[in-house]
Amino acid sequence: MAKRKRSNRDGSGAKLHPIKDYRSEQYTPYIFEVETGILETWTIEPDLRDGDVRDTLRQLMQSMKRSGELPPEVTTEGGKRTEAINLLEWRILEGLRFGFEKHGPLNVEAIIGILSVINHSVGTWNRGMRGQEYLTYIRDFLGGMGVEVREITEEEAESLLIEIPDEIETEADPPRRKKFLGLI
Repeated sequence: MAKRKRSNRDGSGAKLHPIKDYRSEQYTPYIFEVETGILETWTIEPDLRDGDVRDTLRQLMQSMKRSGELPPEVTTEGGKRTEAINLLEWRILEGLRFGFEKHGPLNVEAIIGILSVINHSVGTWNRGMRGQEYLTYIRDFLGGMGVEVREITEEEAESLLIEIPDEIETEADPPRRKKFLGLI
C-alpha cells in the first residue's frame, strides 16, 4: 500500500522550511572570531578542555533560547563555575561582539546556529570530556591561516599603549594581572 503525503486541512501540502547552513560564507567570519576567542582562552588557561568548551557553548545556547537575546555579560548562576569557564564564556561573547562590529549584527537564531556549528565541531574532534583535540585542531587551523595567539608581557602591553584598568593595575594578585594582559 502506498503512503500518502500529509496535507494541511485546507488541502495544501505540508510546507517545508529550509534549514539555514550556518557553515556558509556569510557566517564564517563570526565562527572565526568565536574560535579565536576560544583559542585565546586556551592560551591563558592551558588546563581548559574540550568538555569545558562544549559545556559553555551549550549553556550560552540554552540561555539565548530562553531569553531570546545575547547575554550582556558572563553569568555565574546555576552552579559552580571555574574561572577558566567564565573567561571562556566572556571570550566567546567578545568574539561575537567583535564580529558584529566588523560584519554587522545577527539575530539570536543565527547566533545559536553559529554556536551549534562550533559545538558540533568540538564533538567531531573530541575523544572525551577531558581531551584537547578540538583545541589543538583550532590552534593548528587558525595558525595555518596566520593567526598567532600568545600572552604578552607587561612591557609589550605598555609599548602598545594598552591601558590597564585601575582595579587590575593596583591589584596585589599578579596572576590576575597576567591573565588580563593575556586577554589583549
